[in-house]
Amino acid sequence: MSKYVNLAPGSTVPKSGKYKCEFCGEGGMADFFAKELKDTGLFTGQLEGLGKQESVRFFEAGGKFTECPNCGPATGWTLVEESPDSVRPSQPRHDEAVSESGVCDICSNKVSSPDGYLLTTTEVVSTPKYWQHYYQHHKGEFVSMGISSYEDFCRNPLLRASCGEALASQRTPWMVCENCISMFDVDSEKARSYAKQWWQSRKTFQPPGTGPAPVSTINMGDARVMFYTAETGEHHGAAQRKKWWKFWKK
Repeated sequence: MSKYVNLAPGSTVPKSGKYKCEFCGEGGMADFFAKELKDTGLFTGQLEGLGKQESVRFFEAGGKFTECPNCGPATGWTLVEESPDSVRPSQPRHDEAVSESGVCDICSNKVSSPDGYLLTTTEVVSTPKYWQHYYQHHKGEFVSMGISSYEDFCRNPLLRASCGEALASQRTPWMVCENCISMFDVDSEKARSYAKQWWQSRKTFQPPGTGPAPVSTINMGDARVMFYTAETGEHHGAAQRKKWWKFWKK
């Protein structure tokens, strides 16, 4: 089975069985690079998030490999458990998730199906408690920039705009764990129902209101601070220098 390693999406499945994505999950390539790059000063949060997720799917011989729902084009499927080429009724369907997990977009802790809550970007960025958490989560990076408190963060219009507009631009729903949902003033039962539908749809379900949030909905607890617009030349230059902000969905 060792020769069935790192097979690309779109290629033909050589053997029926369970295949694991080599990029995500503990011990995967994302996890490896996150650990290798952690002390280089580069932001590795997105890679660390993928290291806490994994995708294992059943593929039938002769079919086509699909992309991992976590990793997209970075997918590389490796056979971990071979099955007879003829699918028995007890076996999963082609491309069905065998074991699947996700990661909380707030704290990066692992969330497994069917747990969690699904929120929209507007629900997240309109919550001051989320922004306070966001600052604490990235305090080390902010302190290195001379931003030593949440109040300093809120009083820095350029930095505030860079973070606020980047996260408000997130088009996909946010998976939130049991520990983090308490910071949001939302209908938790409805959010839990949406999460179950998301898992059942293989992470394709989108709750009402999914998509980027209007900048006007961003609420960090201080309405007096004005946002730079995306058309402002000065803000555009800052975004170019620190374009890694847009990956900070945590």
